[in-house]
Amino acid sequence: MFEKIKPILQQLFSSKKRLIIILSLLLIIAIILSISSKPTPPSEPSPDALPQPSFSPYSKTFKSQKSTSETPTLSIDKTILVYQLPSFSSLDLQTHLNPIANQLDFTHPPEEKTYNSIPHLLWSIGSNYLDANLTTSQFYLRYGTLVSPGTPDITETTALQIAKTFLTKHNLINHDTPHQTQYLEIAGYQVESTSNPSAADFYEFHFYPTLNSFPLYSTDFKDSPIIISITKKGEIFELNYNLPTIFYSAYLTNPNSLTTSTHPLKTQSQLNDEINQGLPIITNSELEPGIPAAPYINPKKITYHQINLAYQASPNQKLLLPIFQLQGTAELEDGTTSQITAYLPAIAQ
Repeated sequence: MFEKIKPILQQLFSSKKRLIIILSLLLIIAIILSISSKPTPPSEPSPDALPQPSFSPYSKTFKSQKSTSETPTLSIDKTILVYQLPSFSSLDLQTHLNPIANQLDFTHPPEEKTYNSIPHLLWSIGSNYLDANLTTSQFYLRYGTLVSPGTPDITETTALQIAKTFLTKHNLINHDTPHQTQYLEIAGYQVESTSNPSAADFYEFHFYPTLNSFPLYSTDFKDSPIIISITKKGEIFELNYNLPTIFYSAYLTNPNSLTTSTHPLKTQSQLNDEINQGLPIITNSELEPGIPAAPYINPKKITYHQINLAYQASPNQKLLLPIFQLQGTAELEDGTTSQITAYLPAIAQ
């Protein structure tokens, strides 16, 4: 009996053995495929990688065009420093700005406020206030006092001296920081630019500080990071300080105390390519100084006349980054010509 079923058992055993081998091979292949199909974990960012500076375009409809002329040549080094903002607390910022608050009679201590998820310190009395960003230490001051109707008007020279004295006293600029002057007049309920100094109710001084011998630009519709308005009666009316004040004060007093890193700049060839591709972001377009061009009328021809290597005044991820500022003219679709300012990141990626 056994002899009769022996061949059947041998065949069955042999078949099971082959089946086990095949199943084992299939299992190994499945494991290999499973491992190879797993997504590759993201690589760690390079320690030298930097965020790109961001720029606010003049308007969503105002489109940049390729430059129609040869790009100006810029003599630059191959590398540049990037500055890191020092850490500071709410108390540090309060201590730093208290001398300004005390001079302007903000008698109550500041309150911590949050605007758009960003913490601020706010000094206020009546309609006057000093508002400081607790993340960057940039600040804005709106101030006005009642003066006697008989108070005589001051000259532009005196107004400039008042502005410089205030800013240097609080270590906000160097005394030799260059500036430009604009004139503002009250027209009804609005304040408008005027080209006539005798008609001005305010002298508006735009200061252009430097960092590492390069200018600092705010990269919005006004490129000056420090704008202070003085009334014709000699009052400080408004101060927009778009620099991180704790950082810049440290730079003015002890620049070697700041943390920096060195990074490669774009070459002239790379800069030319980006300009020819129409990549610069236009942030301002003016028919005359202080007179904006219509933001919905696009340029049809752009010519850049000047390029400056600079730093963006507003920090990005607690870094002050280098940028290229481009200045030129735009022939608009309505036949008018405007003076434009545009920007590009300067670090080679």
